[in-house]
Amino acid sequence: MQALAANLVNARWFNWLIIALILATAALVGMETSDALTANLGPVFEWANNLILAVFVFEVVAKIVAVWPQPARYFRDGWNLFDFLIVVFSLLPAT
Repeated sequence: MQALAANLVNARWFNWLIIALILATAALVGMETSDALTANLGPVFEWANNLILAVFVFEVVAKIVAVWPQPARYFRDGWNLFDFLIVVFSLLPAT
């Protein structure tokens, strides 16, 4: 399982997928600033955001599994720590 996760998170296509999803998230956030679009497509925006968030959660878990049995290695990388915090805060309920 660890080797499979390492191969996945180190694959070029996987990294490009994550970059594409980051850009898609930015586009969704931008579109959500339009009251007209949100009124018409609000449920679609919510569904897309939840799907993308699920992929980001999967990425975090896969990266931690990839460095198992030393999960602290994941948190030593500043970008991983940043990603982890963004994902965790995204999972918290909105107030």
